[in-house]
Amino acid sequence: MKNVMVLWIVCTTWFIQCSGSESNTGKLPVADSVDQRILFAIHNTDFIVANRLIETRIKEFPGEPKYYFLKSSMLYHARYFSDQGVSRDSLKQLLANYCQQTINRCEKLPETTENKFFLGSAYGYLSRVHVMSQSLTDAYFAAKKANGYFEDVIEENPYFYDAYLSPAVAEYFVATRANWWQSGLAFLSGFENNKDNAINSLRLVQEKSLFNKDEATFILSRIYQFLEPNPDNARYYTQLYHESFPGNRFMTTELNSIRLTDIIVNRGVLYFSEHADSLTALYSITNAGTLNAVGYRLINENKPQDALLIFQANLKLFPETANCYDSLAECYSLLGKKGEAIQYYTQAYEKTLTDKSIGDQFRKTLQDGIQEKLKELRK
Repeated sequence: MKNVMVLWIVCTTWFIQCSGSESNTGKLPVADSVDQRILFAIHNTDFIVANRLIETRIKEFPGEPKYYFLKSSMLYHARYFSDQGVSRDSLKQLLANYCQQTINRCEKLPETTENKFFLGSAYGYLSRVHVMSQSLTDAYFAAKKANGYFEDVIEENPYFYDAYLSPAVAEYFVATRANWWQSGLAFLSGFENNKDNAINSLRLVQEKSLFNKDEATFILSRIYQFLEPNPDNARYYTQLYHESFPGNRFMTTELNSIRLTDIIVNRGVLYFSEHADSLTALYSITNAGTLNAVGYRLINENKPQDALLIFQANLKLFPETANCYDSLAECYSLLGKKGEAIQYYTQAYEKTLTDKSIGDQFRKTLQDGIQEKLKELRK
């Protein structure tokens, strides 16, 4: 299965199509040296450090919504990147709690442009929590409130670049992922659907924003690697993120997969087969994610037969990983080999029962997807 995180992390960062005025009347956000250390720690996955700094600031400034917003951001990223064994459901509940605390503090303060941004962000994160829980009605009302606050922020100050991230992602997905979008977030309507405008807005955020700059870099890297395949741009944004946050092992894996794919594309799959041991060591292939990403990039480049060899190699390296069987089955299905697809989907389901490398939520997602694919193949 394609990395669910690719869509999940990106798709849940969305709101409205923005508009702006020529005036610059609203106050821009400010990040002092401690705030910058917090942002670095979050993206570098130093969550213990980030949490300590945030909690210290909350004690110093208990009424300041910024630090509850940063705590929400930390919990949102930790839910996907943390390898400390914390339950994703527990992180989700903590995220909802800090979103509400951000809202409570903002509502006691004057409605400045900055506070409206924190309010919009809190309702946005809260909406994502409801989407994760499949509570779409609650998600709708939270998103609707977020929409209103972001509209106000951009109207008051079109130079408040952090406020452009979510509208840009929404526009991109409406333009390119309409069927999927409607299945998960059908309640959102009326967005513009110009893909180029959306990507230009994401680049603007990446170049000029404060709090969302690094998230925009990450989103662009994922879009260009999986959703809008462009190896040069994927390499550029992934390398940029990796250089800024070398401690983020997830992005190290992504960069390794891009570099390894470049070698395979340029020299051929047989070269990989002949030098598999040395390449696996050189690019630190310690889990199934690297070669899995390589295989899907080859599929995106219309090379399913080459992708098949990569998925087969990945299965030999990580025979206990359910996703290896799932990806191999999907590739067989693309090649029209129904019997082999059924065989490996069946084995994939069996492996989900014993695979210790995946969490309960991904396990359920994987199992549901496998059952659906088997149902289609057996018709």
